[in-house]
Amino acid sequence: MTTPDAPTTRRTRRGVNSRLAALAVGAGLSEFGDVLFLVAFTAGLYVSTGSARTVGFVLVAFSIGNLVGAVLGGTLIDRLPARAWLVLGNLVTAALVVVFAYATALPAVAALSLVVGLSGRALLVGQQACVPLAEPVALLRANAVVMSSRRLGQLAGPFLGGTMVALGHTREAYLINAATFVLSAAATFAALPAHSRVHGRRADDESGTAPATGILAYARRTPAVRTSFLVQCVIGIIVGTGNTLVVVYATEILHAGPRGYGIINTFTAVGAILGGFTVGLLGRRVSAKWSTVLCLAVIGLAMGLLPTVPWLALAAILRAAGGWAWNILNIILMTNLHEGAPPHLHGRVIGFTRSGQDICIIVFTALAGTTATLVGTTGVLLTAGALGVASAVLLALTRNPFNWRST
Repeated sequence: MTTPDAPTTRRTRRGVNSRLAALAVGAGLSEFGDVLFLVAFTAGLYVSTGSARTVGFVLVAFSIGNLVGAVLGGTLIDRLPARAWLVLGNLVTAALVVVFAYATALPAVAALSLVVGLSGRALLVGQQACVPLAEPVALLRANAVVMSSRRLGQLAGPFLGGTMVALGHTREAYLINAATFVLSAAATFAALPAHSRVHGRRADDESGTAPATGILAYARRTPAVRTSFLVQCVIGIIVGTGNTLVVVYATEILHAGPRGYGIINTFTAVGAILGGFTVGLLGRRVSAKWSTVLCLAVIGLAMGLLPTVPWLALAAILRAAGGWAWNILNIILMTNLHEGAPPHLHGRVIGFTRSGQDICIIVFTALAGTTATLVGTTGVLLTAGALGVASAVLLALTRNPFNWRST
């Protein structure tokens, strides 16, 4: 990605090597299972309780797990052999999801959702940090392949999850998710060399100094890390709001029920896949700054316009547009990080920037349901969309926000 505010990508290679292909397959399986789980979890909880507030507060537990998992996963992948940690982590998470499938009491569901959220996010951060192990040269393209595979995994997940809830097979959806973790472990084993690490061993990284202190100090003095963190915060607000209220929108405004909720989420995945195919056209011609501005604006508009639409087909188009921009934004930010951050900090920088998203998801997943009872679903979704557009404008007015030189 040749940009004035990011390092230049090295010459790309044609074809996809076998390690990258295996990593992408594992990513796709993980995403399919994760989205199936989240849609079945959200729709099933709303159907059983009829309360957006309950959905919001249980999802907060899941999001707290995501937050802790992002930090933990970044630290572990920077310090442990990548293949051993990711394979073991996938197998342990599969067992946790099986236990979750048989939980019935709401407190137990909330507690287990926290643990599953923690382990799932730790694995995601680790997997993202390992992309240069599978393809060290063409990083924009490698991230596009992995992200596109994840979005392909999203295609069947939402519709299948919504349909299984509608048919009363929520537990079976959770068990399918557990199986995907086992398959992802096998794919990861094939993708990564034995004893491989995301960086060479360094004395300063093995000294036992507190990693949280190091990454916070690095983030404070590096504009690119600060910008990525703030962008992830904005995305977290929008995603957190959507987590709670899109299912309410599908049920009460579209009158489409759990199946309709699954359908519009499937179109989010379709748009994301198109984003993976088109990111090269954008990333090689437009700087990281202006790519991010465009994506934030589209995400904001797609969310803000959603509650004004009473038709499933048009709602699906808006969700597809949001998915397109969201996937491109993820690829641009991840490639910028792989190119600009010190290799020995890749995992922790990914974990730190993603923690911004997770913190905001926690807060706004909880607030969205309560706020919607006061001002309505439409008002909350419009406000979240306006935030995305306003953030795009502010970023456009910022000078060199993706500078990797410490200040």
